[in-house]
Amino acid sequence: MLLRQRLSPERMIHMHRAARLKSPRYWARLAAAAAKTGRPELENHALKRLGELNENLVL
Repeated sequence: MLLRQRLSPERMIHMHRAARLKSPRYWARLAAAAAKTGRPELENHALKRLGELNENLVL
């Protein structure tokens, strides 16, 4: 996409955030950071999302 057309910073940020929501690595790292900083609700949410993504993982 970058080679074919110019992307606005807003569009690039939107694409990055959309991809991140589907990333097991993102949710695992968020859960670890939340645990480290004492945010159990965020940790639980991230672990739940990670579990959902792993359930839908096709190998």
